[in-house]
Amino acid sequence: RTYGGTLGDGPGGPGAIDFVTNAFVRFTIDGIPSIIHWVNKTQNTPVSPYDTPAKAATNIQDAVNVSADGHSVFIFDNYASYRPAVIPGLRNFILRASNAYFPKINALGTSNGISVNGGSNIVIGRIAVSNAAKAGFQMGSLKNSRVTNVRAVNARSAGVRVDSSTAIRLDRVDA
Repeated sequence: RTYGGTLGDGPGGPGAIDFVTNAFVRFTIDGIPSIIHWVNKTQNTPVSPYDTPAKAATNIQDAVNVSADGHSVFIFDNYASYRPAVIPGLRNFILRASNAYFPKINALGTSNGISVNGGSNIVIGRIAVSNAAKAGFQMGSLKNSRVTNVRAVNARSAGVRVDSSTAIRLDRVDA
């Protein structure tokens, strides 16, 4: 289905409007409602656990740090540049843009843009990384995960690097 409208809280939790039925739909991972942590660089009053857009974290790592298995992190694209982030071994985790645009991560030539260290059923999508000293997206020891619709610009080693992983799907990678 195609979802759109305003992302945010609705009846029973976070979700979006279904364009076909006009109904509010909760986000789920394998049928289980996902807890969403929000990131917005221009947020003036971040409040942990960043569970509504009005309480959004100002950097990706803070939102990842309060995440657990089954959670999602949605990033607002407001033309601001975010810092790199490291995702520990989570299961059923999503990191992606909150809308149709690409939030930008500037690795400042010092690290990978997004590093995922272990886990399973992880989806990384609709994010752009620039100036990574190594890979734009570093995926290590993952199972059944997907990197989709991402961009890596000026990565010195690789756009997407996958090590010791099984059943990884790469879709629409611009590197």
